[in-house]
Amino acid sequence: MSYNNQYGQPPQDPYQASGPQSWAGSGPAVPGGEAYGQGVVPHAYGQSSYGEPGAYGQAPGAYGPAPGAYGPPPGAYGAYGPVAPPQKDTTAAYLLWFFLGWLGVHNFYLNRVGPGIGQVALYVVGWATAVILIGWVMLFAWFVWWIIDAFMIPGIIREQNYRATGYPQPW
Repeated sequence: MSYNNQYGQPPQDPYQASGPQSWAGSGPAVPGGEAYGQGVVPHAYGQSSYGEPGAYGQAPGAYGPAPGAYGPPPGAYGAYGPVAPPQKDTTAAYLLWFFLGWLGVHNFYLNRVGPGIGQVALYVVGWATAVILIGWVMLFAWFVWWIIDAFMIPGIIREQNYRATGYPQPW
């Protein structure tokens, strides 16, 4: 069995033990080296072993990054610090209510999918049946619902923000 040796050394069998082996740590544990925790002889290809000067370009004792080089700053809370939950904005909700309230977009923004779909359906069906006059009743119901939503937005936002924090609601 022959190995390509680029350093001019005679080929060696890496599986050949270089001395007596024992489980007490006196024999080689890996090809070309000794048991774990003891000094390792140079490998067959001229590499130095771990911990020796020049071992894989590291100085002795330089294992890993310098303290504080990665990760959170010293004294940070947890791994990444406290994370603020997303908060709903009252101004955004009122702008959506005023300009796109006929589509119920403000309800979708406030994570209220059911009322949002209900307002869209009531508005579309109301205009579709306005020709036979029953649609005007639906449009009036939609308009009342739209006005009531204007007064409910602050409470809905307060509830959503408490829900996002995970704390029980104070009321």
